[in-house]
Amino acid sequence: MTKVETIRMLIKLSGKLNVIQKTINPGNFNYFEFKFITMNKLAFSAICISILFFAACTSKEITAPPSKTDHITKSPWKFDKAMSGGADVSGFLQACYKDNIMTFLANGTGSIDEGPTKCNAGDPQTVNFTWNFTNNESTLNVTGAVFAGQSGSFTIITLNETQLVLQGTISTPSGNVTGQIFFKH
Repeated sequence: MTKVETIRMLIKLSGKLNVIQKTINPGNFNYFEFKFITMNKLAFSAICISILFFAACTSKEITAPPSKTDHITKSPWKFDKAMSGGADVSGFLQACYKDNIMTFLANGTGSIDEGPTKCNAGDPQTVNFTWNFTNNESTLNVTGAVFAGQSGSFTIITLNETQLVLQGTISTPSGNVTGQIFFKH
């Protein structure tokens, strides 16, 4: 097999015969031009394959879902409603409690801002409290009056990006009742 026949066979095997439009014969064949074109095409193909490989292998950052601490400290909470025995009892609460703004900080402290309406003009505008989760983050413990003078342990019914629902004993003028207090962002 001659050099020309070997080159023709390599071209056919590599599938490049339709790309190279030259008729290979000993008179007009330029070995160096053929080698240059082939090497450039191989280098270009290798670069393309490498780019595709690395683009496909790029790992996407996996973020953990927000924790209960993330949800409770995301932004301040405002009163939404109070329920007891399936009935809305919000109307029994004084208006001065309904406009309070409750803020939880990640360090286990927080504050209640009395809002525009105070129950007692002599009360401070802001009252601080401490908080923590217990029972596998199913209970919220609060020291200091958080809402309507309530403190202690509250069962967490719902805590997500937009809603906080706490269940506990609520003091009312007619006595203590078990109820849920709903807060929203």
